[in-house]
Amino acid sequence: MNRQKALDTAARRQNAGDFLAAQELYRQVLAAAADNVQALSNMGSVHQMNGELEAAAACFRHVVALAPEAAEVHSRLGVVLLQLGDAAKASHHLEAAVALKPDDVAALNNPANALAALNDRDGAIACLRRAIATRPTAVEPLEKLAWLLIESSR
Repeated sequence: MNRQKALDTAARRQNAGDFLAAQELYRQVLAAAADNVQALSNMGSVHQMNGELEAAAACFRHVVALAPEAAEVHSRLGVVLLQLGDAAKASHHLEAAVALKPDDVAALNNPANALAALNDRDGAIACLRRAIATRPTAVEPLEKLAWLLIESSR
């Protein structure tokens, strides 16, 4: 099976929830091309979905080293680092995602989580307000902003 066909098949298996089959195909691609950004990124996502956060972080770090302009991967790595309890490192990657995609609501929303975890409510509120200004109908930043404002008024 050629590399692109293996990647396409793995992505279909992943989307269908067959993570074991997807992982095996990604491993095959990575055995032939250890720096394949798509396989590494998708493998990281599978690890994250399986709760294998250290393995997910390793995959995402590898992608960021290969493709520092990959805003979505910075964001994914930041989320995983938050899940691992490292808000400071998470904040770095989440801010990198915002710098790379300043109008992406998800990229703007994620740093608010890291800033809130670092007890920087003002910074979190500023991120959420920017996300809302970018897309006023986005529900998640509106909900988070309401929660933070309620919490800060206590």
